[in-house]
Amino acid sequence: MPGGAHSYNKALRCVGIKKYDVAAELFEESLNGLKKEGKKREYIIALKMVAFCRSKLSDHAGAEVFIKKALEKALEHGLEEELAKIYQSYSIICSHLDKHKEAFDFNEKALSYFPKIVAGKEAEQKEMLEIGKCISLIKLKEYGAAEIKLLELKSRKLVKWHAIVVGEYLSVVYSETGRDREALCLLEDLIYMAPERPSLYMLRAKINGVCKRSGKDCMKAISLCETNLQGIDKEEFRMAYLESKAKGIYGEAIEYFIKAEEIETLFSVIQKTKARYLVEHLPWRTDHQSDPQNLLRPEYPKSKIESIQSLLDNKTACLDMYMMSDKIALFLITDKEYHYELVKISSDDVKEIIDVVIELVRLKLHSRLYKAVIDELYDRVFKNILEKAIKKKVLIIVPHQYFHELSFADFTTHWDLCYLPSLACLKHMKDRDDKFDSCIVLANPDGDLEWSEIEAARVAGHYKKSEVYLKHAAKPDKLSPYCNRFDVLHIAGHAEYNRSNPKNSCVYLSDGNDGRYELNVERVVEQKLKNLKIVVLSCCESGVGHVMNLTDEMISIPRAFLQAGARGVLVTFGNVDDEATHILMNNFHLNLSCGYSPARSLRIAQELVRKKFPHPYFWAGFQYIGV
Repeated sequence: MPGGAHSYNKALRCVGIKKYDVAAELFEESLNGLKKEGKKREYIIALKMVAFCRSKLSDHAGAEVFIKKALEKALEHGLEEELAKIYQSYSIICSHLDKHKEAFDFNEKALSYFPKIVAGKEAEQKEMLEIGKCISLIKLKEYGAAEIKLLELKSRKLVKWHAIVVGEYLSVVYSETGRDREALCLLEDLIYMAPERPSLYMLRAKINGVCKRSGKDCMKAISLCETNLQGIDKEEFRMAYLESKAKGIYGEAIEYFIKAEEIETLFSVIQKTKARYLVEHLPWRTDHQSDPQNLLRPEYPKSKIESIQSLLDNKTACLDMYMMSDKIALFLITDKEYHYELVKISSDDVKEIIDVVIELVRLKLHSRLYKAVIDELYDRVFKNILEKAIKKKVLIIVPHQYFHELSFADFTTHWDLCYLPSLACLKHMKDRDDKFDSCIVLANPDGDLEWSEIEAARVAGHYKKSEVYLKHAAKPDKLSPYCNRFDVLHIAGHAEYNRSNPKNSCVYLSDGNDGRYELNVERVVEQKLKNLKIVVLSCCESGVGHVMNLTDEMISIPRAFLQAGARGVLVTFGNVDDEATHILMNNFHLNLSCGYSPARSLRIAQELVRKKFPHPYFWAGFQYIGV
C-alpha cells in the first residue's frame, strides 16, 4: 500500500479510538503521499481531519491553519460534497477562537450546501448549524435576530437535546434584554426536562445574582460535572468534557463565589479545577475512593481549608493561585491561619512580564533590568500576601497557567521552595522520608557530554550505595523495576520539549547500540516507580511543558514521573550552563545525602552557584516539584 494511503488509514483508525494526538501526526504524515498519488479527496479530508484532531487537543489556532488549507483545496477542485463539513468545522474552530462573525458566516455557507429537505442524521446536523448561527448572533450581541431564529427553531419538532439547547439560548436572550422573569420561567421548564444539565443551573444562578439560591445552583452545577467526570474512563474523553462542557461552569462558579465573598467555597472549587487527571492517577495514593479530591470532602474538620492546614507543620506555608482574565485569586495557608487576596491584573500583563523575564534570562542580559521587571511583578502580585509568610522556612507553591514558566527563586532566597501541581497532592506526599542512601545514575547516553560523566561519578560518590551507567549502558532497562532498589534516580544527558505534540517531549537514553531511546511522556507514565523517592533530570528543557487552560494539567516529563510514582522531581527550565549545572548538581546531592530535604538541598546549592555566577541564567531555572 502506498505510504500516503497507509498513514491515512492508520490515522482514521486512531480517530476511531480517540487517539487524536497520534491521528494528527499520521494525517500530516500522509499529506505529501496523498498529494503525489493524486488522491485529491483524501488529501482534503486529511487536512480537515488534522484540523479536527488539533481542535480536540485544544490547539484551535493550529486547527485553523489546516481547515483553511482544506477549504482552499476543496474550492479549487470543486469538491462540493466536502464543503458543508469543512465550513461546519471552520465555524466550530472560529467559535473557539472567539471569531463569532466568521463562525456565523461559515455556518451560513455550510447550510447553503445542505439540501432543502433532509432527514435523519443530516436533519439533525442541519439543526446544529442553525443553532450555531444563533449562538454566534448572541456572541455578537445581535439579540433581536437571535431571538427570531430561536423562536422559529423552537416551533419545530426538534430532537430533545436540540430543544433544550434552543431553550437555553433563548433564556440567555431574554436575560440579556432585561426580561429576567421570562428567562427564569423558561429555565424552570428546561431544568424539569433536563435536570442533569449543569449549564442550566449556572444560567439560573447568573440571572438571580448573589443570593443563597444562586450559591446552591452553582454547587449543583459543579456536582453534576463531577458526576459526569466519574463516568468517563479515558483521559482524552475527560479532557474533552472538561474543555467543552465544564470549562464555563467552573469559571462562572469561581466568579460567583468571588462576588459573594464565600472564600472557603471559592477555595474548594478552585482546587477541583487543578491537575485533575494527575491527582486521580497518583500510584502512591493512600486512598482508593472515586473522588479525586478526597482531601476536600467533609470527612475533615469544619472547613476545606482546615483540611490543608492539618497537613502542614509550623515551618511551612502554601501559596496557591488561580489566574483569571483580569485578576488573580491568591491563598496563603499555614498550619494556624489563612489569607486571601484578590489582585487586579490582566492575564495579558502577566504573560508580557513573564515573557520579558524569560527572554532576559535566556540572553543573560541586563541584570538591573531583570531585577526591575521581577520587582514589578512581585510588588504588583505577591508582595502583600508573601509578607505574611516571612517567618516560615518552607514555601510550597502551586502555580497556575503562565506562572508555571516562572522561577520563584527570582523573588527571594528567604524560603526553601518547592512546587506542587495541586494541593490535593499534599495528602499523598505528607509522609515523605528524607533519608537518601542510594542512587542510580544514567549519564551521557549520546556520548557527547564528557562533563556529565564527571558529574555522574561525583554524584554517585555521595551515597552509601550507588551504580553508574554511562553511554551505551544508560539504557531503559535500568528503569523500573531495577531503579526501585534505589532512593534517587539521576539522569544526565539531553532532553527535548516537543511544542507541536507535548506528549512526545522526552529525555534521551541509549538504545544499547548507537541509537537513541526516547523516554517520552507516555513511556514515563508506564513506569512503576512507587519506591523511588526523587528523580533528578540534569538535562536542558526537562521541566518545560504544555498547560491545559482549565484543569491546569501540565503535559511534561516531571508530571509524568510523578504520575509514574516518584515522590519528587528536580528539573531545569530552558538551556543551562554546563559548569554551573555541574556545581549545582554535585552540591545538591551532597546536601541530600547529608539528610537535608530536597527543597533545602536545592536552595543551598543555588546559593553556592549564585556566588560564582550571579546572573539568574545560571541558577534560577532549577525547580523541585514535590514536598
